[in-house]
Amino acid sequence: MILCSFRLPLERWLPARCVVLQSRRLVSANASDSYSKPLPSDVVRFLLEETTQRDEDRRLCPEVREHLQGLLLAEPSRRIDLQLMEALRPNTAPNPELLLKNLDCIRDLGDFRRLVERNVNGTCGAAILQTNHCELLTQMLTRCERFHSYRDILSTLNGLVARLGRLGAYISPGLHYLGMHYACLCFSASALKYHLQGYRNAKGQRLSYEASISLVKALLSTLQSIKFENSNYDPSPMFNVLMGERASVRGAPPRLHDSLIWSDNSTTTSIEVYLLLLVKMGNTNRESLEEVWRRFLERVASQPSTVAFQSAYTCILAMTGRFEARSTVLWLKKVSKLAGNILPGISKFRDLNSLVAAPELHDALPFLAGQEERKRIFVNQLEHMEKRLGLQWQALKSSHSSISDTFDIATNQPLLAIDGENFGFDSRERLLTEIRYLGCSKSATDLGTIADLLNEHEGSEIPVAIPGEANECTDFSWIPHLSPIEFAGSQLPKRHNTSEPWSPSTLGLIRARPLLNGAPRTGERTLHLMQLGYLVTRPKKALWQIDKNRSWQETGHIVAWDRIRGEFVGLFLGKGRGLVDVGLRPESFHPPAGLGIIEKIRLLEEPEITPSTINGLDIVSPAANVERHYFDVDPAELVS
Repeated sequence: MILCSFRLPLERWLPARCVVLQSRRLVSANASDSYSKPLPSDVVRFLLEETTQRDEDRRLCPEVREHLQGLLLAEPSRRIDLQLMEALRPNTAPNPELLLKNLDCIRDLGDFRRLVERNVNGTCGAAILQTNHCELLTQMLTRCERFHSYRDILSTLNGLVARLGRLGAYISPGLHYLGMHYACLCFSASALKYHLQGYRNAKGQRLSYEASISLVKALLSTLQSIKFENSNYDPSPMFNVLMGERASVRGAPPRLHDSLIWSDNSTTTSIEVYLLLLVKMGNTNRESLEEVWRRFLERVASQPSTVAFQSAYTCILAMTGRFEARSTVLWLKKVSKLAGNILPGISKFRDLNSLVAAPELHDALPFLAGQEERKRIFVNQLEHMEKRLGLQWQALKSSHSSISDTFDIATNQPLLAIDGENFGFDSRERLLTEIRYLGCSKSATDLGTIADLLNEHEGSEIPVAIPGEANECTDFSWIPHLSPIEFAGSQLPKRHNTSEPWSPSTLGLIRARPLLNGAPRTGERTLHLMQLGYLVTRPKKALWQIDKNRSWQETGHIVAWDRIRGEFVGLFLGKGRGLVDVGLRPESFHPPAGLGIIEKIRLLEEPEITPSTINGLDIVSPAANVERHYFDVDPAELVS
């Protein structure tokens, strides 16, 4: 008898984590085919209860029992998790050690729900589950993030809280904090309000700095992604939960602000992150916003630093387009007055070009910056324009030259020549500058400029670095190429008619959605990328080696620009160029040793900028906690 002779496939009866060996390794060569066929319920009963007893008048013969026992005697790497099956049995008096041990290895929400149903049936099981401020529960849910959406996890937490409530068991503030955390990741105002109320009812104290900053960064990162996909999204329901009516107002629901570390004057550490969240929500509660802004300025005054001023400029830039021009200029004036009528370090601000281009600040910025910074701003803008042309200023020669060749003097020469010998146009700095400046744009014209430059620089080598100790002995290069990966059935870039408008496929726009519960999810941890080329690698050169003996090898990654977070990333698709089908990367493809599915890429010639505490707030990294992605052309709505 073989397994396929059962009435249903065995895989449908077993839990998803239970894997069986091939039937030929489980069935004895001398097994008899004369015994009655087991029913699906027989297999389930045997796995859960280790007995073949079914009805009073029917018992499976020894041959069936021996056959099923073989499932439990499989080699350790594939055998059924007996301890987990033991924990899934009904247990009126839960074994604390067994429950905690199984909680420590679960990574599937289905297994967790079954574990709870079998073992959490009273106050004892509820207390065990919430041991040590829900530490094991937190770790288990983090593992589940690789295979389940934030909304699925939040729904599971809601069900757990409801179950404990029906049992009359104690619900700790830590459990409600978990609910608040995943509500922020889902940007669900109703769920956040529910768990916030539960947290307050459980006598939860004011949140620690770590807990507060985690919630705020989760909200900020999620809002950033939502607004990119839907610029008309209204975050006011979430703002009402965050900063609604004061608790002193009778009957007012609790607000998250009162539980955050910044709700009193005890600390102002990282308050600029909270301030940026309030600004990006575009709230109309100016009283609360001005209060947080005032406390931030007090922190800057008492602890002035370049980084603190950079954070102030980031918040002011976020105000542009969301608040009236008068308020934006007023905030900039306060920063200038605080620093002695100057704007320290603004010429090295990461997004200076956007700040200068803002209509609200165009006239006021040069006068508020102070004489020295004003000169540096003008120099910065000139250098930016020169880089976009592929030129640089040679002070000693009082002339311009090509960035790629300092001996190629461009002064008194035409920038555009009929014979194609254009000064500076072969410089890769042109490409890098335009990517940083236009890469996050939703304009087809802007992205088309990058696409044209990729065609001009196709085949060149741009040295890059990938963080990690395993990569210290390896050289990496990015080979520019317009849309190296092309999806079957899409309009291919090489066939693009320049007389027609650009489309997402001809621009090489790609979307990577997380595959969760077997289906791609939109709107959660989705990567929106523009393909820039592919990644190659080779061992670092030894002293005795020559370059011709060190050929480049493709890693299977494309190099892309993250259009939400504004950074270079490497994405593994199994091959760095060619035609692929829409869908999943084949599981048989694996990245080279030392490289992950998604890697951050750093250029070796990064421009000099001053860091800010609120730059790069992608704390919910799509690369870190998703097992697989579904790839297709990004159906982005582009403007002309």
